[in-house]
Amino acid sequence: MIIAVLVVFLYFYDKKNTEQTAQYIESPAIGDKYRVQLKSGSYTLYKVKEIKGDSVFILTHQYETDKSKGISDLEAKGEAAYDTTVYILTKKEIKDMFNKKEIYGVDRK
Repeated sequence: MIIAVLVVFLYFYDKKNTEQTAQYIESPAIGDKYRVQLKSGSYTLYKVKEIKGDSVFILTHQYETDKSKGISDLEAKGEAAYDTTVYILTKKEIKDMFNKKEIYGVDRK
């Protein structure tokens, strides 16, 4: 019985988290941090620096990790760990990355 309740709870928690992430993807905000799985299979962070119209200006993290759990270690490295090179993605490209599960989470403060 306890296991069934736990499974139901986790299902609804995951669904709510996915819905919130989808909302953040739809309307990016400066400071958003995208949790990204790269094509190589490693994980990293992208940070939204600026938004102009349909363009989202992104800073990439200088480090990668081989496990999604390692993202917290990347976050602990602080703001100085983001590269200064700015990449520009359209909002559609970000949505496509989310739909392909390349972006699997958004942290917004």
